[in-house]
Amino acid sequence: MTTIRTPDQRLRVFVSSTLRELEAERAATRAAIERLMLTPVMFETGSRPHPPRELYRAYLAQSDIFVGIYGASYGWIAPGEELSGLEDEYRLAEGMPRLVYLTSVHGPREARLEALIDRIREYDDVAYATFRDPEELGELVARDLALMIGERFDRARAADATHEAGLLPAPLDSFVGRQHEVEAVRSLLQERRDRLVTLIGPGGVGKTRLAVAAAAAAADAFPAGVHFVDLTPLHDPSLVISAIAAALGVIDVGDGRLEHRVASAIGERPRLLVIDNVEHLLDAAPQLVRLLAAAPGAVVLATSRVALGVAGEHRFEVRPLAVRGDDADAATVGPAEQLFLDRAAAVGGGELDGSDLAHIRAVCRALDGLPLAIELAAARTRLLTPAELWERLGRGLDVLPAAGPDRPERQRTLARTIEWSIDLLDEEARTVFDALGVFSGGFDLDAASAVVGHDALEPLARLVDASLVVHEASGRSSRFTMLTTVQTASAERAAAQGRATALADLHAAHYITVARREGPRLYGPDGVDTLWRLRADNENLRAAARTLLDQGRAEELTVVARRLFPYWWATGRQGEVRAWMRELLATRSLEGRPRAAALYFSGSITFGDADRTDAVRELRASAEGFAAAGDVLGEAFARNSLALALADPSVGDMPAAEQEIARAFELFDERRNGLGESLAHVIHGLMGLAVGDVDEAHRRFLLGDEIATAGRDEFSRAMSEHFVGVAEVLAGDLTTAEPHLRDSLRRSVRLSYVEGIAHGLEALCAIAAQRRDIERAATLLGAARTARGISGVYNSPPLPHFDQTARRLAESHAGDPQFASWVSAGADLGTAAAAAYALADEPPEHGRQHDT
Repeated sequence: MTTIRTPDQRLRVFVSSTLRELEAERAATRAAIERLMLTPVMFETGSRPHPPRELYRAYLAQSDIFVGIYGASYGWIAPGEELSGLEDEYRLAEGMPRLVYLTSVHGPREARLEALIDRIREYDDVAYATFRDPEELGELVARDLALMIGERFDRARAADATHEAGLLPAPLDSFVGRQHEVEAVRSLLQERRDRLVTLIGPGGVGKTRLAVAAAAAAADAFPAGVHFVDLTPLHDPSLVISAIAAALGVIDVGDGRLEHRVASAIGERPRLLVIDNVEHLLDAAPQLVRLLAAAPGAVVLATSRVALGVAGEHRFEVRPLAVRGDDADAATVGPAEQLFLDRAAAVGGGELDGSDLAHIRAVCRALDGLPLAIELAAARTRLLTPAELWERLGRGLDVLPAAGPDRPERQRTLARTIEWSIDLLDEEARTVFDALGVFSGGFDLDAASAVVGHDALEPLARLVDASLVVHEASGRSSRFTMLTTVQTASAERAAAQGRATALADLHAAHYITVARREGPRLYGPDGVDTLWRLRADNENLRAAARTLLDQGRAEELTVVARRLFPYWWATGRQGEVRAWMRELLATRSLEGRPRAAALYFSGSITFGDADRTDAVRELRASAEGFAAAGDVLGEAFARNSLALALADPSVGDMPAAEQEIARAFELFDERRNGLGESLAHVIHGLMGLAVGDVDEAHRRFLLGDEIATAGRDEFSRAMSEHFVGVAEVLAGDLTTAEPHLRDSLRRSVRLSYVEGIAHGLEALCAIAAQRRDIERAATLLGAARTARGISGVYNSPPLPHFDQTARRLAESHAGDPQFASWVSAGADLGTAAAAAYALADEPPEHGRQHDT
């Protein structure tokens, strides 16, 4: 029989249905498949100089997933055949994943179609669903295919050293009095009967500490990992999925599919998400429900002051610590008293003995056993004995006003305790305290000084002494944080004084300064250290951007975006920047440089889009706007990206692409911007690969790498040297290629540039496969799939050569249990360990198995 090839060689989804009856539904399905960067295989695709049955059989043989869409018609039965093509396609697809969708609005079905559907329902292990209209069908197909992709990366490991944001926080002090609760929550999590468990209680009751302790105790039940997601810095419910994605390491490329990617990354392998401080983002609860429905392996342990109020939620009330009664043995220490003693000892309080226990017990009872209130009170034992503390606290509770009659008594007590601690400060320290609530996720001394208007060192020291601010050493620098309830008190005091807007402006101004100062340092020898410094301030940068967005300060927002662009890219946050710019374009009337910059970010961060036509339009307008504003570098970068978009197969205008890249070179040369020129050479090389000129592409990549090397820029070199190695692999020069690819991978690891790590693993897998080092190739294949799946690196698909190499490798060893075990071992490594394996001369734990 004549060999018939499908139109593309990516992951292929065969779509089966009657044509005219379900024309709109087929169009919606096609669009959903393409949005996921998959290839739709449809009867109407391409020319058909073959009999229909021969055609669809050949297409099915080369497809990976079957999608059946059934309306009312059974379809045409060809002369000499017993079945319609519709049923024949379904039967021939046995053995591949099958998804079936039944329309509910097409009237009575023909008898033979009804019989086929009955068999699907009764006998076949096939997922099926009903839909009302093409739009709903498209959503179902996209969701189900995303789940299926998640299953392909089933062994993705979440305990990934390159994503520190997702790890459980390490407590700095002892955990007292919660052993029973820890065991109860651990049991709930391990049983996984309730996949959404919410720890409910007032602020300061210890929900976070209990969640962390229970999650750590239950970790063995979650082989895919345990991730901590702190929602405290967020103010927009729509960013909750982004926060979860960041904890998992899933990259947000701004294309609207992030929720599906997170679900795909989780899949069915058990994974625990500890989501802290949900109470101010309750509108996000439906997102968590959808995530749990789409990702069978996910279990959520949430903390909140109030219940989420969604179906399936298991509510676990966290009560204050128990305090011994007055009739207790004088020497008996209860959980609340033990916490007081531990914290008093930690802050260097006076030596306490059994004679103090009665007063300690009285203090704890007055504070209703709330851990945070007890910790704040215990900090005062450096100045006061427990008896003096009880006497002063007792008077304070009599005279201090309640925090508000609408709040529960425990919250009023805690608020009074915090207020009492604040009142003990001097005026300067109180003023500084009231300003610090503007920060999100911590701050350094320079930032604190910027918002208070003078050197904040001494008042900060007094706030640390008062246990209202926590000092943390981070490398060679110091950072400061505030407990959530304390930060809330600070922000509320600033709002009551009418200072909130002014403080937000000062906060934004400081991080604009940070962007201007640190942006140039991202290029060159200090780039890695600069990138890691900026990571610590990610939430503050995001909050500053939100302030600028809300106030329509487009010029300053584009400064933050442009100066820190390598940071947004390397850390996988480019999708968020794109969202800022699209919001600006949609809500503000922009002109000149701000409009040009917004269009640049909107158009350039779309490398995963199936159709680059809109990107070409936006980037052309951006380049023209920069040119009119006299911004030479802005125009150069816009024309760089425009050339790449024009060269994309969805546009395919190579002459125009050559014109744009030539103009970009002229502009970079005019400004003597070597690093921009390096990027232009890389893009020019990619254009060469697009037309199959490997030698010319290699020459261009080498030019880019020489410039990046001279500039000592790690991020540029991670890209340029990778593509030098890629061209050498394509030319068959594996010996020369491997050192380049290894060096690029090392740089990506240092940068925590997960997209670069994923591409490096794929390239080294291809080298091992071509050398017939099957164990190493199989292990790297599993590792590359995991890196791509867990990190959501779908915006930059594998090069066709590497994709085809991986497919041939897997197909040639299909059914080989040893090969499958190597792939599984690679998938279980996790990104950091996978990179270490790829860089090892002799892989750890097992040697190489060469295919003979």
